[in-house]
Amino acid sequence: MQTLDRVDLETLSNIDNYNIVKTISTEGGFGDVVLGEKDGEEYAIKILRLWEIHPDERKSVTSRFYREFEAGSIVSPYLVKSFECGSYKGNPYHAMEFVPHGSLRDVMEGKTVLGNPILLAVQILLGLQELHKNGVVHRDLKPENVLIANDQIPKLTDFGISGFMYSRETKTNWMGRVKEMFGTIAYAPPEQFDQYKAFTAMRPTIDIFSFGVMIYEYLTGHYPFGDIESAEDVILYKNRMKKKEYSPLSKYINVTDDRWIDIVDRCIDPEIKNRFQSIEELISIHFSSEEEQVSELLVKEHISVVHNINAQLGLMIMNGDEPKKTYHIEQLINGNNGLLTLGFFNSSFPNQNNIGIKELSTSYISSFHATLEKHADAGSPTRWLLRDGQWRQMQDEWGWHNSTNGIYINSQKLNAEGAFLNIGDIITLGDTTLKFDYY
Repeated sequence: MQTLDRVDLETLSNIDNYNIVKTISTEGGFGDVVLGEKDGEEYAIKILRLWEIHPDERKSVTSRFYREFEAGSIVSPYLVKSFECGSYKGNPYHAMEFVPHGSLRDVMEGKTVLGNPILLAVQILLGLQELHKNGVVHRDLKPENVLIANDQIPKLTDFGISGFMYSRETKTNWMGRVKEMFGTIAYAPPEQFDQYKAFTAMRPTIDIFSFGVMIYEYLTGHYPFGDIESAEDVILYKNRMKKKEYSPLSKYINVTDDRWIDIVDRCIDPEIKNRFQSIEELISIHFSSEEEQVSELLVKEHISVVHNINAQLGLMIMNGDEPKKTYHIEQLINGNNGLLTLGFFNSSFPNQNNIGIKELSTSYISSFHATLEKHADAGSPTRWLLRDGQWRQMQDEWGWHNSTNGIYINSQKLNAEGAFLNIGDIITLGDTTLKFDYY
């Protein structure tokens, strides 16, 4: 077992094959960021201060750290790219793309200048859109986490507390650490401070609220719900947030584009149902023409799995206790009945489900959680229907019984009829997120 030792940044000269040039930041949660060089290229290396964390909490914090790495594997010009991860003196690290021109905070403080704020907003939204398409909620969007790359392209970073859509965050200490930071409090929606809601569903609307606050600050130089300089200010800020008592943009600036008024007003609404429900909705209403203008900047992986004879339809765990584990559903199909059952993996009954999902620290996945049905109609391609619950016997009677906590597909709760899956769909059961695709 590898020894866990303290890492002294002042004397740190290398991490594996990376030569350490300088320290970039020591202010991010439990992670420090240093500038590393390897083979003539520069990298931002984030190393987790695992030695500071209580032994009982290290597993969950490490899992969250690697979640950040996986989020950085999503391909987008508006997300800081992850390259590789490892361990140094027992402390996990990962190497990321180095973005040289500071953050949006530096722009706000006048250290660097950007051009069109509309273009900035659209590119940030496209980064969030790509995260959400892959089932990830950033959950800590703020100016410090928007870096400025070459050609003034914003790149989202620091997914260290990002949660997967509709996953329940059950650990309070990490979130508590973040909430103590005044800057983060300014951008977090009111549901994150509600003990009855904060550990329930992760939604895209969390990031949409934060985006509205950040854009308001970028345009005006102020937080929408007042200054935050003391603990007393925090209480007042939260109260004004819940009541939606904010100063109009016109108090600070001459609003030359009325779109900002509606965008801010809907994004920072304390009622979730009143906000834009998705990035797609916000863009389609206000930025459809601008989206077309920046579309050529999008970078896509031109890898077609359809032409890969070895690729098979399956479910891959993106977030959970067995990340990257893949279930090839055609191989698992149960005889000729075309059914696969999904549920909690019980080591005492390992064959209870065709797809048994491990969750060690929670009990949100039911033993009989879901059913996947193969539909192969004559002349039509094979389709897979996902349904909540299973047909089983309870109290000596057979019937259809739903799961306790339900299923979500692409941030929408599955209804009683179920839904046919499409390639790329994100499926969430309890704290586990799976992606339906070719593997």
